[in-house]
Amino acid sequence: MTVPELLPTTVVGSYPVHPTHAECMAAYRTGRDPYLLSLEQAVEAQLAAGLDIISDGQTRAGIVSLFASRLGGIRMKGRPVIFDDVSFRRSITTDDLVRAREVAAGRASVKGIVTGPYTLARGCVNAHYDREEDAAFALARALNAEVRALEAAGAPVVQVDEPFFSVDLPVYAQELVAEVVRGLEVPVTLHVCGKVAPVLDALAGMPVAVLDLEFAADPQLLDAVADTGTVQRIGLGCVRSDDARVETVDEVAALIRRACELLGPERVVPDPDCGLKKLPRKTADAKLRNLVAAARLVRDELG
Repeated sequence: MTVPELLPTTVVGSYPVHPTHAECMAAYRTGRDPYLLSLEQAVEAQLAAGLDIISDGQTRAGIVSLFASRLGGIRMKGRPVIFDDVSFRRSITTDDLVRAREVAAGRASVKGIVTGPYTLARGCVNAHYDREEDAAFALARALNAEVRALEAAGAPVVQVDEPFFSVDLPVYAQELVAEVVRGLEVPVTLHVCGKVAPVLDALAGMPVAVLDLEFAADPQLLDAVADTGTVQRIGLGCVRSDDARVETVDEVAALIRRACELLGPERVVPDPDCGLKKLPRKTADAKLRNLVAAARLVRDELG
């Protein structure tokens, strides 16, 4: 599939589906990975919505535990504990990316997604490094191996999720992101959810191709982004991930039009505000369908 140059639609990552107890028991008896069924359902739902760039659905675990549980030097307790030097052992999400691409069968591109090192560091108990900064950079080096593996497996874009950047942006944030994406040739998206207006200047300097932010929950952020002078493309969160009300096509289209006016249509990448895993599945499906319909409507208007 060729991704359209104008207003390509995508997701942030998670989708509300997971294996039932019965599916887990059946998978245990047969030796099949029960989460592959969830992945396949998530991929099919995104394809049915008509998205241009999809994810594997991130159905296995939370964004911290998924990565922390598979890196060396971290043991899982109530919270992950860093007890030794963090190391990359083997790819964490490449197999799921490959399976998602097989299911998609060319009907959409599949992005690779990793949880950022600062969010991981804040989600772990650091019982080894002298400073949180040292732990974050160790995690960044390990994640660099993961994103390189995703690129080698065919990911056309890699997304780094750093929700903690909106809560407490460290002074070394740009260097941290640069370490994660070092050596990559595919475009990189940085997703930061929450109230980011106070840190927009810093985000504008990030070494990424796309800044993905929440605009459905904070429409005024569009003016702030336009005034900041960002040069990256903007992932335009245009349906809420924290509200079960399904936005109409007209509502979503109005936000996309406004973004095109302020930023230029070539810079706008419509998607949800954040992952959709906390919404009912029917609601998530409806939001994605309306997002795609709105983007196509505006794309047609632009000619």
